[in-house]
Amino acid sequence: MVRYRTQIMAAALSGAVLFPAAAGASHSFPDVGDAHWAHDVTGYLTDLNILGGYPDGSFQPNRELTRAETAVILTRALDLDLSSDNDFTDVSESSFAASSIAAVADAGIMNGNDGKFFPGRSLTRAEMAAVLTRAFNPDAIQTETRNFPDLVDGAWYSYPVERISRAGMTEGYPDGTFQPNRDLTRAEFATFIGRAMDPEMFSDAYAAKQKADEVVDALAAADMGEFSSYVYTDGVRFTPYGYVTDDDVLFGAGEIEDAWNSGEDFYWGDYDGTGDDIIQSFSEYYDEFIYDRDYASAPQTAYNQRIGEGNSLNNIDEYYPDGVFVEYHYPGSDEFAGMDWSSLRIVMVESDGEWYVVGVIHDEWTI
Repeated sequence: MVRYRTQIMAAALSGAVLFPAAAGASHSFPDVGDAHWAHDVTGYLTDLNILGGYPDGSFQPNRELTRAETAVILTRALDLDLSSDNDFTDVSESSFAASSIAAVADAGIMNGNDGKFFPGRSLTRAEMAAVLTRAFNPDAIQTETRNFPDLVDGAWYSYPVERISRAGMTEGYPDGTFQPNRDLTRAEFATFIGRAMDPEMFSDAYAAKQKADEVVDALAAADMGEFSSYVYTDGVRFTPYGYVTDDDVLFGAGEIEDAWNSGEDFYWGDYDGTGDDIIQSFSEYYDEFIYDRDYASAPQTAYNQRIGEGNSLNNIDEYYPDGVFVEYHYPGSDEFAGMDWSSLRIVMVESDGEWYVVGVIHDEWTI
């Protein structure tokens, strides 16, 4: 878990105060209650003196974040040197954010235009992506960038949005869009800062991907004892192709090693194309429909998005409405016109802060 030494600064902007929480406190704002989606991250960042609230004790999570406030937050989070001179004509030396604005500009994190910083202007989601990329240089957890249909190819924000997407910091909105020109709220920025500083705690994508990698490592070693330790209490379902059904084999965590060692044949479903029964032992099924390739070294990986595209329907979202999945993918070769691709999808659910596997889905081109 990454921690940063922070500056304690108290100042005002149109009545807003970025005041520090008491040392060691677990701060909670009355307008960011326990049920609020940003409760944990705002408390975390306030305890670190990175965020603060207003004189009335509120946080105002839905209020748009200004560029000046962004500069102050980043200065605290990164412990930037505050001795730089302010060269922006629209930033008064008496401004609460003057030294922070100079610091983020000197560090190359936030820039102005024509000698102006525009401190009172709201921060857009595209600007947020650029700021976080420059400030935190996030590590990629997946090879694939999410396809946001509302982004303009070659736009100035293309690279930073790609970076935060591959780092698992954003999935966009439920309709699949990113909305680059939408103004960011204080709660949203707190969430992104939390994901940048402590992805294991605040990024579901990061935490789920880390756990899925461990699951795939256990499968690579054919270590069913280790694999079973990741299985959810309701069991894990094995699916030979992309479409999940109730007829797919379901094993409880305590049944996996016995099934593996027994050599007993099970009915796993039907071969796509012929409709013949797939009747195999667990180890035979493993060789053909689980670890037919070295997925631990797969060249392409993605979180909650499908890479392999064949004629098999994908019903993961419908069958596992509370789950997420990580895909490990081998693309097809030119020799076979791309039709020899294959994927392994590990479906995970979160329970009490831990991630568990509920589905192992193999997929490949079928006719």
